[in-house]
Amino acid sequence: MKKLLSIIMYFFVVLIVTSSCYYFIKIYKINNHYNQLYDIKSDVCLRKFPYPYKAALAIANDIDSTDTVGEFLSIHDYLNTKNITNMGAGVDLEIGDSFFMFDPKDNFSFFSTKDKGKDKIIISKFIETGYLDSLHSFGDGYKNRNDAQVALNELKKNNNKLSVWINHSQEKSNFGGWYSTNLGDNRDSKYYHADLTIPYGIKFVWLGKTTNIIGQATHISFYTFIGSFDPEYPAKSFRNIVKTILKNILSIYQLWPSRYSSYEENDLVNIVKLEDGQKVYEFTRFDNHPDGIGAGANSKNMAYNLSGRVLRQLKQVNGYGILYTHFGKNEDCPQEICEETQSALRNLRNEYLNGDIYVTTTSKLLSYYIAHKYLKVSSRIDNNDLIIVIHSIEDPVFGTYVPSFEDLQGITFYIPSGKRVKIYINQKEIRDFIRNQADENNRESVTIPIKINKYPNLK
Repeated sequence: MKKLLSIIMYFFVVLIVTSSCYYFIKIYKINNHYNQLYDIKSDVCLRKFPYPYKAALAIANDIDSTDTVGEFLSIHDYLNTKNITNMGAGVDLEIGDSFFMFDPKDNFSFFSTKDKGKDKIIISKFIETGYLDSLHSFGDGYKNRNDAQVALNELKKNNNKLSVWINHSQEKSNFGGWYSTNLGDNRDSKYYHADLTIPYGIKFVWLGKTTNIIGQATHISFYTFIGSFDPEYPAKSFRNIVKTILKNILSIYQLWPSRYSSYEENDLVNIVKLEDGQKVYEFTRFDNHPDGIGAGANSKNMAYNLSGRVLRQLKQVNGYGILYTHFGKNEDCPQEICEETQSALRNLRNEYLNGDIYVTTTSKLLSYYIAHKYLKVSSRIDNNDLIIVIHSIEDPVFGTYVPSFEDLQGITFYIPSGKRVKIYINQKEIRDFIRNQADENNRESVTIPIKINKYPNLK
């Protein structure tokens, strides 16, 4: 009996040691990947974020419960302009939004019949200027593939281009196998439309992956997990940390591949294959609320996810973040945006103006991330000139292409001090770039300018 117990104990010790080695080897490989991607020791290399920012944040709002065009405009007047609103002066940030094509209750949506199609006009204008950049599925009014054809044809007719798809609840046009009701990429379903939607221009999809980790695309360490600990809510935040660690372990050991297969790297974006075989980029959103994922995704509790503690952590880990929320879920607020969140947004504006956190729309942040990650460049010294040649973006999903000037917005190169700089896209010289002073890493740099979205003229 003792011999049998010894064998069992020996087996468990070997299993634990082997598992631990495997886990830490995987973590080492992930961190080594980020070391190579964000190596700043070379004379010429990419800065992680546009100068001078230390982190980047997008607020990816789900349009649920924003029922009228009036409410939508009130929210965005505050978010995207300096106008004096019923909530005070607007914060003038690049915060985008999503929308529905079809709504069975005829609420705010592209095909709403209210006010002689006013919703469609407003939505088209906001798409044109970049403030509406996400389809929140096709909406609860979606009935079949024909609706997808009608919707996409109308968007094309208006030259409305979108690259982001966000699943909505258990709506049948959703992508991904998380729920049996997600049938948008199921070829055998009457709801199938992925063969239309992806070629239309959708590159980035949110399938439901949400984390409480503050800061994605960072090194993974013990601090990655405990950084979300809040001493004001010790028990709740500790519970959330344990859940996150378990998800990471399930991912690394592929014990639940359909649900947690992409949690191991804590990356912002992963390549996924839809049910019909097409590949797209899946992105992660975060919600750090102590009551769990989803509890912070409303107008009032959003303030917690934009608190000084969260923003400090985001900067400390030099992370990306895409916030999961619903501005329209504001039933317990006297105004369209709750006062707590108004205050948090004003603080976020200060972080942006101070050059600490780059705040932009979901589509622009994701496009920047992919351009940065897969950019292929070379450099050389010619007399006293530093020549930087941008060759291509080697996109592993949608194919290699030569980027346009607009594709490279925010791309920042560290350069040797004192060198004159010339930048080329293949043979074409770019003259419109910005030379920056030394940053917190004591490195000088040059940046391809960011084109700021203009608020639509609604007259």
